Amino acid sequence: HYTRTAGEGAADPGIFSNAVDTTLTGNSVGGYWNKDTFNDDQFAEVKFVALPSGEGGPRSRQSASAKTFYWCGTNPNNHGNNLFRVMKYVAGTYTMIAAGASSVAAGDAVRLEVSGAVTMTLIGKRNGVQEISTTDTSITSGGIVALGLLHNAVDVAIFDDFKAGDLTDGSGWNGKGIIGSVQSKTANQASLVL
Repeated sequence: HYTRTAGEGAADPGIFSNAVDTTLTGNSVGGYWNKDTFNDDQFAEVKFVALPSGEGGPRSRQSASAKTFYWCGTNPNNHGNNLFRVMKYVAGTYTMIAAGASSVAAGDAVRLEVSGAVTMTLIGKRNGVQEISTTDTSITSGGIVALGLLHNAVDVAIFDDFKAGDLTDGSGWNGKGIIGSVQSKTANQASLVL
């Protein structure tokens, strides 16, 4: 029940060693859960098994028709390091919005929370601790949460344990839907443990 995200390479994310990997060397791949829709106030979270050589992290407010979304994680492809960042693509154009003081490492759980309708509040968390809080006005709606990555080798596990949902109760865990082949779902929550 997942769909390749718009504006990505010609392949879907894959599963390798029970984790998400890239199936297309040197091109970005991304996918989103297409069985459910989400509110505009939403979160997405992944656990890094390894760091991508290009870019990677969870996405919120993903467009179904263009390479447009907010995301957080790491982007050594554009910045030469693995600092924790909140970023965006709008119609395929990349912009870094804010950077944290620490680097993403293998084993880190990285989460993006997006809320608001005119001025969006973007909160980036690493291992449950808020590291970035910023605002932006570019992407005012979008009910798709996703994950994406760019890596220069195939069959390298990058993400594990993807979670996504609606931010409706303040805890950020009142969602539905998930990307992947193994899922646990109740009425308003979902998780994937690969």
